[in-house]
Amino acid sequence: MIDMDATATSQTATAIPVVVPVEPAADADSRLANLHAQVNAPWPPTEPVLCPFTILRDSREQAPWFFQGLRCDSDQDYRPLMVPTDWHSLGDGMGDYTIAGAEHCDPDIKWQVSIERKSLPDLFGTILSGRDRFERELSNLDRMDFAAVAIEADWPQIATYAPSHWDRNGITIADQARRRKTIIRSILAWQIRFPGVHWALLPTRRAAEVWTFRLLQQFWRQHLKPEERHG
Repeated sequence: MIDMDATATSQTATAIPVVVPVEPAADADSRLANLHAQVNAPWPPTEPVLCPFTILRDSREQAPWFFQGLRCDSDQDYRPLMVPTDWHSLGDGMGDYTIAGAEHCDPDIKWQVSIERKSLPDLFGTILSGRDRFERELSNLDRMDFAAVAIEADWPQIATYAPSHWDRNGITIADQARRRKTIIRSILAWQIRFPGVHWALLPTRRAAEVWTFRLLQQFWRQHLKPEERHG
């Protein structure tokens, strides 16, 4: 007769002792301190990062953007982004914002970019009362490497806008509708006539400001960023 208990015991593998290395106390304390610092660090981090380029705004800008409250991308842990800005005469009909080193008023500069800012009242006033001058500006912008018009309003806001002075001046409802149609049709027509000028209709002033910065940031990265040299 086979003794099953004896057979099982004889076939059991010999246990191999496991040696667990003991971490020095100083190293363990250091790792614990680092972990504690990471857990209690503010998020996103509060140490700011300086934007690598300067934004120039035209000296005649009446309601300027200052590009504050922006943050870096994930590769820089969403740290606050400080954007240097400066006033500069960009020339008549040459837009409101550009990058230092990409001014369209300097013929020796290779890459040129400009953004024209328009509030909703300014958009209506410009098209209804200063159309010829604005078309000359669009023609100037159309010759640049990149240009855009950033509107602090979207299509629904344009389609329903009615300045208070219209009622005071006795502008009829029908005439108000015709004026709004003129604004919308003009924007559409100019996008065809001046294909080098892009239009962005943003729902708020802040949205237009952020959009303008991110666009200028992309232009800098693709055309103006110094090449990295190795070795």
